[in-house]
Amino acid sequence: MPRLAKNPMESRLSPIRETFKAVKEDLSIANLCLGDPYVAPPDVVCEAFKKAIDDGRTHYENDAGAPRLRELIAERESAARGVAFHPYNHLVVTNGGTNGIYSISRAVLDPGDEVLLPEPIWIPFIEITRLLNCTPVFVPTQHEGNYLPSIEDLEARVTPKTKMVVVVSPGNPTGAVYDREKIDEIQKFCLRHGLWLLHDEAYKDIVFGDRQQHSLVGYAPNVIGVRTLSKSHAMTGFRVGWVISSNEDLIDRVRLNVAYNVMCASTPGQVAAVAALEKAADYLDEIVDEYGKRMRYAAERLQDIGFDLHMPTGSFYLFPRHNHPDDIAPRLLEEARVAVVDGRRFGPSGVGHFRISCSVDMPVLEAGLDRISQWWKGEVAVGRVTPASRP
Repeated sequence: MPRLAKNPMESRLSPIRETFKAVKEDLSIANLCLGDPYVAPPDVVCEAFKKAIDDGRTHYENDAGAPRLRELIAERESAARGVAFHPYNHLVVTNGGTNGIYSISRAVLDPGDEVLLPEPIWIPFIEITRLLNCTPVFVPTQHEGNYLPSIEDLEARVTPKTKMVVVVSPGNPTGAVYDREKIDEIQKFCLRHGLWLLHDEAYKDIVFGDRQQHSLVGYAPNVIGVRTLSKSHAMTGFRVGWVISSNEDLIDRVRLNVAYNVMCASTPGQVAAVAALEKAADYLDEIVDEYGKRMRYAAERLQDIGFDLHMPTGSFYLFPRHNHPDDIAPRLLEEARVAVVDGRRFGPSGVGHFRISCSVDMPVLEAGLDRISQWWKGEVAVGRVTPASRP
């Protein structure tokens, strides 16, 4: 038999998706593992998608994205960030955020390079780095430090092979939001060592209270942003995101990677994305408010049970810390019929944690927390979980 490529990836598939596949059809399981919004996309989004098909907009789009969508993104990003973005020079529409991350990594990394990953961190950053025959270098963060990396820990791990630093803010799995001071510190570190700074902003719109998500995207040529409508507008299946940077050479490289990997993002999906950005502002306000309520409810329940919890200020994940001698996610699934994600999957600092998603139907969230409480007390009661009807 011919040989497969040499590759140091450890996982064939994200453990989150492996767990999701295993529990999807089992209604006795309270599934709190997947970050897929419980709500339907805005009506105007679905109507625009259907109309695009009816109007015959089902063929290839420009590989960098539909002109109207790029113009709209540039307009919105310029206003939000206070810096001008050119719709054709500074951004590329991608097949969701993950395709953007992969395309950036292909554009800047050579085999053997190292990437500094403040962790716990979203699993694909670890595996995409390995997929490209590069080395993920874990930078630990702690509960006590709100899961933000120290410059000392970054400095201790930089080598001549280091090429890029990744920031996920708001964080997955921790919900941490980097403040301006921390972002500025990390950027100065990157400039000292000649590094790229990739800022994953998938949850940029999902922040709570008076907290603000800070970013230097557009202000320096070494900084790259990745955005998506998957979480903010419940458009996970539409697969529309974008890469944005003031570095035109980088954007050209990203465009080539998109063109020769997926050709272009879905044409009807891009029409739907225009509708989301133009007509669904009220939807975003309502969904963020609802996520905030669910996060506060779940956090209070977990704290009452006895878990240590950093109160997230963004995203829709909670990352409880426990003092159980074992990784409890497999036991919760087997003994309490609750699906959560083992914290160690997100990096070494995740040991002794687990992630739950608050983006599920409320009856599922309530049932899952009830069962976790009963299991923690040594009481187990399992029954059928009935999700609410989707809006």
